[in-house]
Amino acid sequence: MLNRYKPLLRTVIFIALATGMFNRLTWIMLPKWDSSEVIEWGGNSWFSSANVNAIYDIPNDTIDVVALGPSTTMRSFSPLELYGNYGLSAINLGTGNQPPMGGYYMLIELLKTQTPKVVFLEAFTLVHPNSAESFFRVTFDFLRMSQGKFEGVVEHSKSDGADSLISYIFPLLKYHTTWKSIYPELLLKFKPEEHSTYHYGYHLDNHQMQPVEFDGWEEKTVTGVSAYNIDAYEYLSKTIELCKANNIEVILYKSPHQGWAERDFAAVETFAKLYEVPYYDFNTAAIIESSGVSFETDFGDPSHLNLIGALKVTNYLGEVLEKHYQLPDRRNDAKYEHINKGYIRYVREKENAGFGLTKNMLSYLDLIESSKDDYTIFFSIMDEATYSLDIQLLTALTQIGFETEFTNKFGFPFIGVISNGEVIYEQIGMKQDDELSYSGKLLDNKSFEVKSVGIPERYSSIIVDDVEYAKNVRGFNIVVYDNKYNHVVDSIAFDTWIDAGVTYVR
Repeated sequence: MLNRYKPLLRTVIFIALATGMFNRLTWIMLPKWDSSEVIEWGGNSWFSSANVNAIYDIPNDTIDVVALGPSTTMRSFSPLELYGNYGLSAINLGTGNQPPMGGYYMLIELLKTQTPKVVFLEAFTLVHPNSAESFFRVTFDFLRMSQGKFEGVVEHSKSDGADSLISYIFPLLKYHTTWKSIYPELLLKFKPEEHSTYHYGYHLDNHQMQPVEFDGWEEKTVTGVSAYNIDAYEYLSKTIELCKANNIEVILYKSPHQGWAERDFAAVETFAKLYEVPYYDFNTAAIIESSGVSFETDFGDPSHLNLIGALKVTNYLGEVLEKHYQLPDRRNDAKYEHINKGYIRYVREKENAGFGLTKNMLSYLDLIESSKDDYTIFFSIMDEATYSLDIQLLTALTQIGFETEFTNKFGFPFIGVISNGEVIYEQIGMKQDDELSYSGKLLDNKSFEVKSVGIPERYSSIIVDDVEYAKNVRGFNIVVYDNKYNHVVDSIAFDTWIDAGVTYVR
């Protein structure tokens, strides 16, 4: 009897193994969209795949608030800030240049396992051109095959310039050439990596662009209305209708944006009134004033907020939720312990961001002094770094533990290493042309090597885990390593030849 079914059994096993191998090969070949670099398939990934995968990773029925939208969402809405200050359980499902069609189908997928009470929609795409094809891919490629995904890719494949339907169903047909970029470690991974800047979908940024003066416009002075992006209009409308059908409140918002015009605001406001949903625009004078947003300090680039700006926007929206919506505080609920664990890491990364947001050497050394525990900090002089050291900087260098006498050491090389608040090594050259080197192991057993080569070679190197981090420019080259979460958090060089640590390269 058993022999009769052996051929069938072999066939079933073969099909199962072949399917598994095909799916695994497809995942390996997919662009992971999990770095901030511009990649081969076009556009900036902004760790977008992690946000799509979050739909499947978050425990069922634990999300009360959702944010959808493009990268401006990822950089303006911090779920863990809402958790820490208001006890709210939230997720940011923004993706790089997210097409509203992609957001709509992501929400459909999310609603299979979650029952959110409020959905935020970032309004940028409503009045701006369609996303490139690559940004449809980052959404649909990482959604699991389902009726919703199939409907979405069928509809999208009809669009001009879209990839074929078959390539969405079988992505390997599009990405089969990516074998050139496969590295051995990838074969052992089963989902895109989470990065230290990923926090429930919020992308923490510690950069700060040059100041821009803007206090917002008065709503009553706005004239003219921008034209709508028809595709965005259709799918934002569908998203609102989907939310209403599931008893979910919708809030439109526009994060601060240096390219956002008054007529854009007017178009979104008209749309919001039509669908009877509230709209908060952080480019209007009233909300800029009440939220404390500053166009001088709060941007990482002209379109995206840094951490300072994101905290202001998030806390303003948190106050809106607290005042107008009855949402539960989840901080003492054991079911939400996974969020608390993420919050602990988030608090640490906010502390780390302080290094990236500090722009002069005196403040930087003060920050090192106040928060040097659980860090390893590397110093290496390149070329000349003593000419403009003033009494304040010399005192600050002493306060963080260095005993080196920097006066009358013009052009001398120097190396210093501080670990968990203790200076474990420091050396200054005996003469200008000395070559200094020091190597060792970090607490997590990663290797490091620091070099400082004086005049005339003029060279600085700070290598951690085989990666060069020193800026290798004139002055004090400094690299900060987080011993708690085992990654470099900042690299900067202060030119203390030209001035007292005001000029820097990051």
